[in-house]
Amino acid sequence: MTINAEIVAVLAEVSDAVQRVNLSTGLELIGQQWGHRAYRLRSYCSIERGLFAVNYVVMHQESLAVIGLGESKAVALSMARRFLSKSYDSVAELIRTVSAKRDSEIALAIAEIESVRRVPDKPMPKRVGTRRAQIFQKSGGRCHYCSAELDLHGKWHVEHMMPKALGGGNEPGNLVASCVTCNQQKKDKTAEEFIYSRSGKDGAKVAALEAAA
Repeated sequence: MTINAEIVAVLAEVSDAVQRVNLSTGLELIGQQWGHRAYRLRSYCSIERGLFAVNYVVMHQESLAVIGLGESKAVALSMARRFLSKSYDSVAELIRTVSAKRDSEIALAIAEIESVRRVPDKPMPKRVGTRRAQIFQKSGGRCHYCSAELDLHGKWHVEHMMPKALGGGNEPGNLVASCVTCNQQKKDKTAEEFIYSRSGKDGAKVAALEAAA
């Protein structure tokens, strides 16, 4: 690696580090040597040297490539002048290197944002009321009539064993968990009547199957 290439590599690393600190707006540099206002003298806090200490950098305004740095304006400007006087190719290579790294980081950040956007949001389960949760727990997470497994956050009914139409109330002892099908089939029957009607139907089915066998 040539001396110029080594300088470009070091300044590229410095450029990357400097871009991560809080820079001042800075002074626009004017004059032929500064490429028609292409460069700016800026400063940033240098806590390691003291609370109010600052470092100075000369940066290419468009790419933010650092071509000079120092603890004073004079040192930073002197380094920048020396670098600019060496070779136009070195300056161009530094700008290309810093710009390519910045563009790569931006592209990666955009890709990460897009990947997050593509992940579907999982719907938050609806909040279950205290009484409903207690009835679910009391019924062991199953339908009181057919023992079908229920989902606490799914679709199931709080069922009145003694229907309201027959004077049943909302006291805990009269409430059980029921699947939708059983609740709709039960209608205004009492729990005993519905269970008896179901057992009768099931018994008839068993008898029919035994007869067919």
